[in-house]
Amino acid sequence: MLPRRIPPVLGPISLRGLVDASTTLIAPSVTADAASNRLRDIFRERTVTVMASGTAALAGALESARLTHRPATSPWSVALPAWGCPDLGAAAIATGADIHLYDLDPLALEPDLASLRSCLQQGARSVVLVHFFGRIVDPAPVAALAREFGVPLIEDAAQAAGASLDGVPAGGLAEWGILSFGRGKGCNAGGGGALISTHPIEGDRESSASSAGDWVILCKAAATSILGHPRLYWLPASFPGLGLGETRYHPLAESRRVSRVTLALLPHVLASVGPLAQARREQLTRWRVMLEDADVALPAPMGSRVLEGALRFPVLMSPADAVALGRYGVARSYPRCLGDYTPIRARLRDLPRCPGAEELAARLHTLPTHQYVTEADRLAVVRAVSGTKR
Repeated sequence: MLPRRIPPVLGPISLRGLVDASTTLIAPSVTADAASNRLRDIFRERTVTVMASGTAALAGALESARLTHRPATSPWSVALPAWGCPDLGAAAIATGADIHLYDLDPLALEPDLASLRSCLQQGARSVVLVHFFGRIVDPAPVAALAREFGVPLIEDAAQAAGASLDGVPAGGLAEWGILSFGRGKGCNAGGGGALISTHPIEGDRESSASSAGDWVILCKAAATSILGHPRLYWLPASFPGLGLGETRYHPLAESRRVSRVTLALLPHVLASVGPLAQARREQLTRWRVMLEDADVALPAPMGSRVLEGALRFPVLMSPADAVALGRYGVARSYPRCLGDYTPIRARLRDLPRCPGAEELAARLHTLPTHQYVTEADRLAVVRAVSGTKR
C-alpha cells in the first residue's frame, strides 16, 4: 500500500478547468476579459487588474498608492508586518520603497497598533495589512490610524480566498486590495494575482496574456492538483529539491504578463471558492473543538461579522511537538521574521524589537483544513500534543 501523507494546503482544479485550459493552448484565443469580468462581478464598483502574481499586484498597489497620494516626503516608505511571507518585502523593494516593520499580536495575527503607530511616527507613508491563513483582520482600527497620519491602506488578501467581513469579500475592504491565484492560496489558477482598487490605475497595469511556458504551467497546475492526494503527496514531498514547504526570498520578476493558463482557469476556480471555503470552515471548527485541552495556543474564534477563508488553522505549539506530525499536514510557517532576510534588512529604516513576530517565527504552525483531513488524522494530532494548555 502506498504511504499516506497529507499536504499542508490543497489547490484543487476541476477536470473541466484543465480541459478548457489545454484547449485554449491548442487554439489560442483567451484574453483577460473573462477573468476580469468575473472578478468585477465580485468586487463591484472597483477597478480590477489581473497581474502576473500576487507579489506583482502588491507592487502595483504600492505604486498606485504613491501616485494617488503623491507625498511630499521622499523616499516612499511602507509599513509591513514584521513576520510573514518575504514576498511582502520583495514587492516593496521592487517599487524602491524603504520599509518599516510593525509587530503583530501572536494569537490574533493582527497588527499591534502601538507598534504600527511608531512606524507612522517615524515616517511610514503607506500601510500593508495582511489577512493570514484566511483570518480576517477588521481594517477599521488600522484604517483610522492610517487616516490620522494621512497615509493609504493596502489590504493583502492573498491568503483570504472565500473570506469576507460584513458580506464584503476580502480584497475589497480598503482602498487597494490584492489577491493571489497561486497553488497554496485557496484559489489555484496556476499563478497570477489581481489588484483591486477604488481608484483608476494610472499607467498600463493590465497584464496581457503570455504564451511563454504555458504548457509547463498547465502541467504544474495539473500535477499540484493530482499529487495533492494523500496517497500521492509523499512523492513530491520526498524530493527536497522541490522546496515544498520552504520559505525563501525571491526578488520580484520584471514581467507582468499573465499566463493564458491562468486566465483560462480563473473563471472555474473563482466559481468554486465559496464552496471550498465553507468546507474548510467546517474542518477548522472540528479542529478547534478537539484541540481545546491540547498543549497548543489557539487563536480566538472570529466574530459573527466574519466568514473565514480558513486556508489553514494557525496554532502556537512547540516545534519539538510538531516534528513527527508532518505526515498529517502540520507545517511550520514562516520560521524567520522579515528583518532576518538580507535584502529586506538592507531597506529597513529601523530594526525594532518585535516580540510578537519573534514568537510567531518560533512557534507558529498550521493545521490542514482541506477535504482530505479525516477524523483519524485529527485524533492522531490531538493525541500527540495533548496535555495542559500553556
